[in-house]
Amino acid sequence: MSGDVANPRIWENADVYVAPLATAAPTDTTTPLTSAWLTGALGLLSEDDNLVEHRDEDSTDHYAYGNILVRTQRSKHKRTFTVTALEDNPVVWGVVNPGSTATSATGTTTRVTKVPSANPKAWLIQTKDGGVTQRRIIKRGEVTAVDDVTFSDSDMTGYALTITVYPDANGVLYTDITDNPAAVVA
Repeated sequence: MSGDVANPRIWENADVYVAPLATAAPTDTTTPLTSAWLTGALGLLSEDDNLVEHRDEDSTDHYAYGNILVRTQRSKHKRTFTVTALEDNPVVWGVVNPGSTATSATGTTTRVTKVPSANPKAWLIQTKDGGVTQRRIIKRGEVTAVDDVTFSDSDMTGYALTITVYPDANGVLYTDITDNPAAVVA
């Protein structure tokens, strides 16, 4: 059997952070996150729904006479992440309702919900498996879909978010930083 049984990962811990665009991101896995990231924590995430990366693109196959495939043209690549936030905190409420306002006074919060407006942010997804940490830095993305929110006496309320990633001018979607020994490039 080839391979190394120490290389597969089960990410036992995940955190998602949101910050204003152009917020300085960490360049390693050990530097503590700045307050700009820490104050943007989504909080508890659903383990049942996982954190899922989705890829979508169109492709067109081109054939020569004789039905020989000679090229596949790819276009309209789209990358999204889905995550379910379990907390109804100001960060979650803000990304679910961009452009809306909330104020608090004497223990009471008033939220005025408006039609969502575009609100791209910087995102950081941190996952851990034992002593291995991975930080995925998305310079520009935004919540583009929120699944139905259920208020129930038998199920926990969650906010299932779809975060759409926008590439930069060089086509970079995100940067991964990891101390995973299996990822070391020779």
